[in-house]
Amino acid sequence: MNKRRRSDSAILVSVVLLTVGAPALASDGGAGGGPAAGAGTPVAAAGASPRPRLERPWLIRSELNLSGKGGLGEDTNDASSVALTVGRNFTERTALELTYGDDRPLAYSEETRWGWTAMANFRWAPWLSANGRHAWTLAGGPFLLAGGPNGTVPFAHAEAAYEYRAAFGLSVLAGLGGNLALSDGRAIPPSSGICWLGCRVAYQAGDRLLHARLGLGYSF
Repeated sequence: MNKRRRSDSAILVSVVLLTVGAPALASDGGAGGGPAAGAGTPVAAAGASPRPRLERPWLIRSELNLSGKGGLGEDTNDASSVALTVGRNFTERTALELTYGDDRPLAYSEETRWGWTAMANFRWAPWLSANGRHAWTLAGGPFLLAGGPNGTVPFAHAEAAYEYRAAFGLSVLAGLGGNLALSDGRAIPPSSGICWLGCRVAYQAGDRLLHARLGLGYSF
């Protein structure tokens, strides 16, 4: 009789152990020992979309910059340039960009000579698309015009821009903003000819200039 009770007790304990252990075996992927889907393994990692600003943080971009005291496209437009920008993203939303360009005045005379421009911008993207390719950005920093008929004039630059970054590296930027002159420029002698689109005038501290830029580049 005692042997039968002990046998029944052993069977009952075995059934309880098997019942309790079954979920644990299932969560461990069964007898094969492989992890089951969702058991601590990040599912998003397998199908995550590329983040171009993080996977390709470096950027090189050719640009057309239009800016000037007399308005875009006029003879007094002395701050326009064909430029090259090099930048790097430090996070998906923040980047630093350095730009150098040749100042290309539209009016040619004995007093006119080409200068150069330099700009440094901190760019921040307050809005990013879900895949990280499209962004509305805000940028700002110092802008310098030098070597041309207006002498050396420092500006403060600010802009809002749309930026596109493709997964394969293509980059496009279109921005609109302004420059604020921080000091006076060199005085310009009166023109001896006819100014078809407006005569050149000297920059003065406080001048506000419209600045438009369009760029095409590659990220890596």
